[in-house]
Amino acid sequence: MASQLAATAVQHFNAGSYELALDQLGQIQQQKEDDPKLEHNNAVAQYYHSGCSEPDTILTALSAIKSRIEEHSADADAVYAEENDTSVLSYNEAVLYYQMKQHATSTAILESLFSNIEPIDEGLATKICFLLLDNYWILNNTSKAVAPMAFLDKILEQAGGAPTWTPNADKPCGCPEPIDMASFGLRLHMHKAQFHLLNQSFRSSKKEIKQALNLSPQGSEPTLLKANFEYLRQNYRKSLKLLHSVSKGQDAAAQEQGGKPGNASKRSAVTAAMNNNVACIHFSLNNYNAALWYLSRALKATDAMAHQVGQRVKGGSRAPTPEMFSHCRKSEILYNSGLQLLFTSRPQEAFSCFQEATGVLFHSARLWLRMAECCLAHQCMLGSTQRRAACDPLLSSTIDSGTRRKLVLPVAPVCDMPPRVSPPDEDGNPINSTTAGSVQVGLTLEYAMHCAQNAYLLSCPAPDKDSSVVPAGGEEGPPPAAASNSSQASAEVDSGSTERGADQSAEQSLLRVHALSVLAYASLCAQSPDLGYGYAKQVLDETKQLPEIQPELRLLAHMYAAEALIHMNQVPEAMRLVQPAVLGDLLLNPLTSQPQPTAHQPGAGTDDEAEPEHSPHPSHLYCSDGAKFDQAQMRSQMYVNMAAVMAVQTDYTQAERFAQQALAANPRDASALLLSVYLQLQRGNKDAALATLVQHRNEGYGNP
Repeated sequence: MASQLAATAVQHFNAGSYELALDQLGQIQQQKEDDPKLEHNNAVAQYYHSGCSEPDTILTALSAIKSRIEEHSADADAVYAEENDTSVLSYNEAVLYYQMKQHATSTAILESLFSNIEPIDEGLATKICFLLLDNYWILNNTSKAVAPMAFLDKILEQAGGAPTWTPNADKPCGCPEPIDMASFGLRLHMHKAQFHLLNQSFRSSKKEIKQALNLSPQGSEPTLLKANFEYLRQNYRKSLKLLHSVSKGQDAAAQEQGGKPGNASKRSAVTAAMNNNVACIHFSLNNYNAALWYLSRALKATDAMAHQVGQRVKGGSRAPTPEMFSHCRKSEILYNSGLQLLFTSRPQEAFSCFQEATGVLFHSARLWLRMAECCLAHQCMLGSTQRRAACDPLLSSTIDSGTRRKLVLPVAPVCDMPPRVSPPDEDGNPINSTTAGSVQVGLTLEYAMHCAQNAYLLSCPAPDKDSSVVPAGGEEGPPPAAASNSSQASAEVDSGSTERGADQSAEQSLLRVHALSVLAYASLCAQSPDLGYGYAKQVLDETKQLPEIQPELRLLAHMYAAEALIHMNQVPEAMRLVQPAVLGDLLLNPLTSQPQPTAHQPGAGTDDEAEPEHSPHPSHLYCSDGAKFDQAQMRSQMYVNMAAVMAVQTDYTQAERFAQQALAANPRDASALLLSVYLQLQRGNKDAALATLVQHRNEGYGNP
């Protein structure tokens, strides 16, 4: 009787009639009390009956059932433990955490299951391995992915080329449903291709993608993966062709279903991914406005998909909300949109996108760094606007117009004494900051420092001894059998995994140095030179230990530290930091940017399709124009600062020499020209000052 009721309950559950399934389970519960399997099925049915809108409730129920089984197992009840295995419970917990985008917790549960996967049925074991690999790709962790792929290869060999394969049903948690081996092989080849792409093994990845396309020639997912492969090889033209073929396939599928072309595709996750990938290609080609347009289409597709799910929820049909959330990439698309807006000099709009993305990507150090850059870019644009709107303090009035226009200079002093620098409060914010009240809430220097501190803390190495991205907390590795079967595969990718680990470490170090540079710059702008000097010294210490860090960051740190010391009236120490003997190659040699692969380099596209050369993106933004580091301007500004210090100490000879060096480094620097003329007038040499002005009158100058 109970078996018939259970079979009926399964039929109702698969048909989406969750209320009828709950009625059947209630009748079974009257016959069997204190049955963990029955309680588990009842919790799952209630979860789906509620529209999958309460994942915390089912997680609590699963945890309680699991704890009770473990208590009975601790009492040496081996029969009870064998009949009530917790593998399905743990797997369902991992699925829920994956759908809630808590991938670290999901990975820890799945790794615990995989460490003892031999007693588990093959059907459940394959699901565990596939979900574990999905978590690894999201976490960018390939160091432990070889063993699950080897286990899946073993399952594929056991099928023996049959179209379907039924796992053994005599083990705990048996899965009687047959497995479609064509879909199984397609998923396995795609996972292997992703593994090789993350390790930058393009030849192996191309082989796996080709096998996946042979299994599904018209499939959108293998085509998207191949487009990503071409994108990473910088073969952008071919990648665009593949992405547009996906769009045409979606439109054709919509026509076959009787809808208008494009309407069905815009509401799918495939369309959102396709538009986002096209935007990434345009970003790589420096077409930021075109990238924004495609990202807006991706956001519309994501919102349309969410609206469609919301309509299904109102209708009472099956709508797993956490599952939809797991496939939604709106936060990543918002981050990409904010990046384009920041590169197109719209920091306020970019900040809004970044701030909305923090709901999911709060753990991303790069996101917090970009938010800090938005605040600094807004401050720079605000200051530039105020300078243009304000009157020239050296100009009192004008007489006549045109060629007869005359300027009247003021008689009173042009400016008051600079404000006294007060020590910061306990949070590091200046007490007398005058910039925070004139900008919008959030886009302040103080909030920029807050975001940069978050970026710095997130980019610091974890104290755990485990070198993986997610600490496993004392978990054991895969079983020896799986490791021995994967020895050949691990030998092929060992060097790639090592290089990827080194690249990740270098990226984290670069983010940490960038965050410290932002903190130093924001502290100086907020009139906190002691904090700025401390952060600049940290940048110098970090770059000294990591010589591969960009040299312009070290030069900026020297300038920031010297400026902070000048504000603290420690001029001799500041002079020692900016001496040419101390800076060495940073001052004399041109600053080099990171090399970008071109069409003539290996891995930059195919031989028959040459890609046009394009300028690299700026690696770090301190203002919204997105320009690269101007080495001549930085050198000129450093000499201007040294000349200003000498002028304050009434050493006009030395100051004039530094001013001339500043003009030689960058003849278009207005501040260097004005300082040079001022020093010549201060020494009474009016003819030399006039000659200097005449000599540079045809130069185009920026703001002094």
